[in-house]
Amino acid sequence: MEIQTQEFKLPKKAYFRVLIASKLKYIIIGILLVASVILFVNRKKLSPEIIKNMFLIIGVALLSYLFIIYFLRIHTNKIFNVDYIYTISEAKLIIQYDEKVVSEYELENFSFVKKSKGNYFLYLSKKQILILPENSFKDSDDKSSFEEILKQKKLI
Repeated sequence: MEIQTQEFKLPKKAYFRVLIASKLKYIIIGILLVASVILFVNRKKLSPEIIKNMFLIIGVALLSYLFIIYFLRIHTNKIFNVDYIYTISEAKLIIQYDEKVVSEYELENFSFVKKSKGNYFLYLSKKQILILPENSFKDSDDKSSFEEILKQKKLI
């Protein structure tokens, strides 16, 4: 049995959420570091104004970081502007665009699959994830067949 999806673009929002989640530890450490430095420098004259400015600095830094991640790593990346087709069999997943095979993955190489917010997150490792939108299947039978393959492989 082989399932072929419709053409679809990679979901930017889903990749953005995954990217933020993977960087969350570093974001929190950065916020704590900035807050600690500001509190240490102003330890003798701590006031509500200094605390307000500290949150302002942290907020601007966080928004700048998110802007850089989204616009430089996701928004301008050409891989998000092409139409993909996934072909799934009981043994492998094939990714193609522009009628060329880009990647082939054995299903045994996936560690697990998570279904969330209209997407399937196929984990090869903690840091390597493929995202397959639920609405990319041609019909509900294809989607059910895909989920059955995942269950057989004990990925879901």
